[in-house]
Amino acid sequence: MTNLLTNNIYDPSQWENINTKLRDLLVENGSIRDNDPNFPIDKDRRHFSTTFYFKKLSNGEKFDRKWLVYSKDLDKTFCFCCKLFNSTTHDSGTNQLTNEGTNDWRNISNKIKNHETSKRHEKNEKIYQENNGKFLSLFEMIAEFDPVMQEHVRHIQHGAIHNHYLEHNIQNELIRLLSDEIKEQMTLVLRCVDISTSPIKIDEHFVEFLKVDDTSGKGLFNEVISVIKSLELDINDVRGQGYDNGSNMKGKKNKGNNVSSLILKPLSQTHWESRIESVQAIKFQALEIRDALLQLAKVSEDHKTKSEADCLATYELESFEFLLGMTIWYDILFVVNSISKNLQSKDMHIDVAIDQLKYGFTSAMISSKEIATKMEIEPIFCEKRIIHKKKQFDENANDEITQSAEESFRINYFLYIVDQAISSIEKMLRELKYKNLISNFASQKARKIDFK
Repeated sequence: MTNLLTNNIYDPSQWENINTKLRDLLVENGSIRDNDPNFPIDKDRRHFSTTFYFKKLSNGEKFDRKWLVYSKDLDKTFCFCCKLFNSTTHDSGTNQLTNEGTNDWRNISNKIKNHETSKRHEKNEKIYQENNGKFLSLFEMIAEFDPVMQEHVRHIQHGAIHNHYLEHNIQNELIRLLSDEIKEQMTLVLRCVDISTSPIKIDEHFVEFLKVDDTSGKGLFNEVISVIKSLELDINDVRGQGYDNGSNMKGKKNKGNNVSSLILKPLSQTHWESRIESVQAIKFQALEIRDALLQLAKVSEDHKTKSEADCLATYELESFEFLLGMTIWYDILFVVNSISKNLQSKDMHIDVAIDQLKYGFTSAMISSKEIATKMEIEPIFCEKRIIHKKKQFDENANDEITQSAEESFRINYFLYIVDQAISSIEKMLRELKYKNLISNFASQKARKIDFK
């Protein structure tokens, strides 16, 4: 032991005769490699390289062969694990890394590959040998106290039994047989409310294991119904049911498909007529949308989402100008939609359709005030600060026309949108050459008008 400590105990050349204490020390600290690039060169001008410490995988990654160590004293490579725990004498061939080591640098790559895939390196399946796994170690322990197992092990050691239960092939067969006998089953547990005690408590009773042939949701449900009837229980008394890890018990009808009907309609970028659906959803559900945004701002943990939801609910949906503008947009888009459908119908009252664009500001105000009242919003316009133009000394200060907020909204918003809508409709009719269409398809139900 003293001689070992004076030398490098981590060099494999010192591992010929070591005790358990030193072996445990080496295992705890692991292999310590010599990464000195100046390795001795043999007569063939070859030498060991640190590249052998790594295995290149098929995906390009490098895998560290932590078990491979180099002896500087012997100029040879060894398997750290096999060298420490091998109990046999010198071997040749692929097992040189186990005992005597190898310095065949020409064939070192093949020797390393063969060793790391060998059974000696991977595992030990022999009874009463070190590192033979928990299964065989358990049998060794049982054999110390059980005479039957002790006799069985004795026959194995003397070769009296060639195929035995400790062999890996027999073990695999047993596992296969067990898997073939596994049946689908369901555990039935009933919970009952006991009102005879104070306080009231819930009792849980295991009923039985149920053999299941049909693992579908319907099959499991029918099995539960059958057992409840056999127990002479009333199914109408059941107040709830639950299935642990029962992915096949998900609903046959997926209500998630109906979610699309509960969300706001997307804004079309090309089909302008479809925009009425987007505006319609906001107009008739403004209160619900406002409440949903306020709730989202209250429960959301994302600061951006919280801020955006609060701003939309407070500064947009609670603004009377927004409600009025939304109503005007809806009325205009509704008329555009009517015109489009009238042009495709047999009763082409084009003059009536266009007159709908001129219904004015009053009807939109009435409709918007109804929505504002429902949402408990005061139907007034916010007065904006008027920016006065700088006057010259010869200009009259009374030349400016002062408008109310309502009148300003009517002129700058309502009339502008109506003018744009009328211009777009007239342009569309001109492109369609509506006079020729009316002349060709006029009937008793279609009245012809002149547009100037």
